[in-house]
Amino acid sequence: MALIENNERSIGREVPLVEPKRESTFGTLLEDRRIKLTEFAEHSKLIALSRLTERFPEVYVWDESKNPGGSQKDRLGRGFQKFFERLCSTTHPEYEEHPPDAVLVTHGAAAEAVQRYNPNVPVKAIVSSRMKKKRCVRLEEVLAPSGGRVYPYDLGAEQLSTAKKFEITGTKEGIDLDTLDLSYGYRPMYRDIINELDPDGIVVGFGTGNCFKGGLDHLSVKKVLADRHHVPFKPVSVIGVVPNRLDSRARALVAPFRSDPDPMKYLGDRISLLRDVAAVCGSYTGVYPVHNDRRFKEAAETLRANSRIRPTSPSGAASVAWFAENYSHLDPTKRWVLINTGESLALAS
Repeated sequence: MALIENNERSIGREVPLVEPKRESTFGTLLEDRRIKLTEFAEHSKLIALSRLTERFPEVYVWDESKNPGGSQKDRLGRGFQKFFERLCSTTHPEYEEHPPDAVLVTHGAAAEAVQRYNPNVPVKAIVSSRMKKKRCVRLEEVLAPSGGRVYPYDLGAEQLSTAKKFEITGTKEGIDLDTLDLSYGYRPMYRDIINELDPDGIVVGFGTGNCFKGGLDHLSVKKVLADRHHVPFKPVSVIGVVPNRLDSRARALVAPFRSDPDPMKYLGDRISLLRDVAAVCGSYTGVYPVHNDRRFKEAAETLRANSRIRPTSPSGAASVAWFAENYSHLDPTKRWVLINTGESLALAS
């Protein structure tokens, strides 16, 4: 397993003098998102799940699809909304009247969320050529009013640079969403998880890396505050999960614009964003592969089979798949949280 290289630097961002221990942003609804893994055992086709529940009595699935404030994909949409507003108010006031194209590689949910929060921005979505035609038509209907479109492409053929994405979509002036750091919007989720569950480790599908980096950023700020006020700080391992093989169907869904066969290599420049903050996290912190592709499918079926959870995105299944594959190497006395990232609210509307 490959770990991120740690260092001693902090993130260099202004932080408040104190970080009060607050109630969950979503009040009593928090309980509905905090689900013991034992509740999944009777529905699961994942063979290891019954062993997991016996060995790990303190494992929770944090279900973001039950988050009334929006799932992981909604945070992406809101993050881009704030980024775009800053562009309009500072360097590009002309974007207010003539917004540029927003280009991204997606399996659908991220593009719909970006469009939902930015209705005037043309969203151009590059999708896998293996995506079902019905899904492509549905996505096209969502994007068309703003001038957006869907572009099926063989995502396993090459690693797509920004220039290549613009060539595929016919974009002359645009924004490559896959290269933006939109991780700040994920910190409230980690605040709620850490305040309410006090975990030793958090596992999340890596995807673009924004959700993963949001956890590292939140912990880095907590470490700065703890040092400043001379209070104890508890490290929490943050684990990002990627598929292992280049020809993996799961890889094409979870990280479709990363086509190098080496998981750590195809994360590319994202890793440099994480080194600054990984040092303050727990010893397991890093980006790891799931070696058995079948476990992604089984984990997704497990999540769908539970009536309290809407159909999950592939990156949501990644956390359960990785834990099922690696539970025998983990400390059973620790409390673990597996994040089901959920779908965008746009899919439920």
